[in-house]
Amino acid sequence: MDYRDEREVLRARVDDLQEKLARAEETIAELRGHRKARRGQVAKHVALVGALTLLVGFGAVTLLARHPANRAALPSPAAAVPFVAVTRAPMFARIDGGAVVDPIVWGRSEGKACFAAFAVGSGARLWLTCPYAESAAVSGRAAVVGNRLLVDFERKLDAFDVTSGAKLWTTPLDERTFEYCLRPDGSLRIALELGGATYVVSPETGQLTPSLRVYDCQGIWNDEAWRDRQLPGQHVAAHGSLPFRDYRNPVPVADGVVPEMAVDHGGRTIVLGYARPGVHAPIAAAFGEMGVRLWKRVLPPEDPPLADAGGPAFATLDEHRLCAPYPGHDGYRLGCWEAATGTALWDVPVKVPLGGFYGVAMTERHLILVHAAGGFGVFDGATGAWLRDIP
Repeated sequence: MDYRDEREVLRARVDDLQEKLARAEETIAELRGHRKARRGQVAKHVALVGALTLLVGFGAVTLLARHPANRAALPSPAAAVPFVAVTRAPMFARIDGGAVVDPIVWGRSEGKACFAAFAVGSGARLWLTCPYAESAAVSGRAAVVGNRLLVDFERKLDAFDVTSGAKLWTTPLDERTFEYCLRPDGSLRIALELGGATYVVSPETGQLTPSLRVYDCQGIWNDEAWRDRQLPGQHVAAHGSLPFRDYRNPVPVADGVVPEMAVDHGGRTIVLGYARPGVHAPIAAAFGEMGVRLWKRVLPPEDPPLADAGGPAFATLDEHRLCAPYPGHDGYRLGCWEAATGTALWDVPVKVPLGGFYGVAMTERHLILVHAAGGFGVFDGATGAWLRDIP
């Protein structure tokens, strides 16, 4: 029976229980209005109403739980267990076949290292698993590849189901992993430290097959810091990332721009920093081949912009948008601009969390700001509206 058929059966049961509940409540009202009604009769029907109410409630919850679109909105048993996120980048997976990707994060609970999955739409915790010693929250390595969460800890490669958090298999390793490499053909390769052996990993069983190392890796969501590297569909960078310093790929550092960071993606390099001479306001400029400037703009919408503010600390760039948090007149702001023209798409004030920010990245519909103290903020990718903090 598929979800739609099961849903109709459950709905019919709930409707039938609601009818019985209504009739029982009417009977109680009639008995209480009748002088000769026995107390036992009233108590009997009151008990019936209580039982029917529980059944209706259980049926309604079951009806919701059976439907994937509503499952994330229901409270999970995991929600009763305390969980504190650590300063690691969240990973994202398409949990339960959802329309958007949901985050999976490292954290701690009751002296153990854990993973917790959250519904990005509601912030509800979907599942929690705590299979490791507490040190794994700092030294473990993890990545989401398809419907598997892969974890390297103490020379073992473990796989978990992203839908439920259930452990699927464990494979011993000779050394720790050096990298996870998802290739265009869909195969997953891991390279190990020291010896440098490379293997193809079976996602179903964890079996390792010796392989040659190749360098055509695609971006995947993993728990490394979001800076100076590729993520799915984008490239991220942090303050101090200036790859164009290589003399073979020069980008002008004059033209009124003091560069502090560069992001390269989709055939263009965008430099972020501050303007000079005069007011040192956050500024961005895009350069094409041979260092030809495509556009330049001051980021803050205020006039005049904040003096001596410096440039953004982090940025993310895909084929269409550049997004970054940066200092403004009244605290930090978060903005997105067209990558091709520099035109502002939206620009909003943001509250700086304790310890500041740790990175920024895009998902399909959201912009994510990681907090240095753990957790992250979720913003609407189309408008910049703050939605929630997780966890």
